[in-house]
Amino acid sequence: GTTVYSMNWSPDGRYLAVGGQAPTSGNEIQIYSFSGTSLTLVDSKDYGTTVYSMNWSPDGRYLAVGGQAPTSGNEIQIYSFSGSSLTLVDSKNYGNYVNSMNWSPDGRYLAVGGNSFSTGHEKIEVYKSDFVNTTTPQSLTNSVVFGDSAKGSAYDAYLRLMPGASVNLTGKMLYDNVN
Repeated sequence: GTTVYSMNWSPDGRYLAVGGQAPTSGNEIQIYSFSGTSLTLVDSKDYGTTVYSMNWSPDGRYLAVGGQAPTSGNEIQIYSFSGSSLTLVDSKNYGNYVNSMNWSPDGRYLAVGGNSFSTGHEKIEVYKSDFVNTTTPQSLTNSVVFGDSAKGSAYDAYLRLMPGASVNLTGKMLYDNVN
């Protein structure tokens, strides 16, 4: 493309989000997977004129995108990411330019900054993020399991968190121990 203005690694380091202006693909939002040696395009979306900022939520499930003159008219766009595709889940009108955005460490808030903002908006806006929790029952195939009671206590898992570590868990956590 012509210009890359923003790049951001997913929290797990497997994906790179790239945004800019006038890419050769025509899509200003691009997600690449990274194998350790090469990048492979996974999905891309049309934003409009220019993407200036993009940032993954701390859990890697959402990508916030901001810029100038989007086709939708809403400068702030939030996409969910499944590992293979981006899906627009929300968008907000900020004004004219979004220059920077960042999620809070707990993923509950998105701070957005820019210029030429709409009436009623400040230069810095903080939006509350409301995640939709799934109501489907959780099973051993889609959960984190510590231990394996069928193999005895020697197969129990031990978890040690170091000072300054951060752990975010959503859903159920099962501990399948012998005792």
